[in-house]
Amino acid sequence: MSQRLISATTEENIIDVRFQEDWYQEDIAYLTQLIFTQLPDVNVIEKQLGADRETYRLNIEGNYLTLNFDYYSQSCWIEPESEGDDFMQYAQALTV
Repeated sequence: MSQRLISATTEENIIDVRFQEDWYQEDIAYLTQLIFTQLPDVNVIEKQLGADRETYRLNIEGNYLTLNFDYYSQSCWIEPESEGDDFMQYAQALTV
């Protein structure tokens, strides 16, 4: 797969992640690794699988975040679990 991450932009209280090409649900494991290699010390707490959606609960440097993939809408986004979690710094790490 020659997929790559092309942008991570902040919108309201999420980081919207975009990839170079359309992807399939079976590509999510690879896409997750693309994201994780750009972030410091990612600890996956939980993984939830759905019919067209996958969600990862993460701890990154003491911040609790959720990484979401929705196949049908080709959406990927990261959001904090609570308002106190500092996570916008990670948008910049994803665009480097």
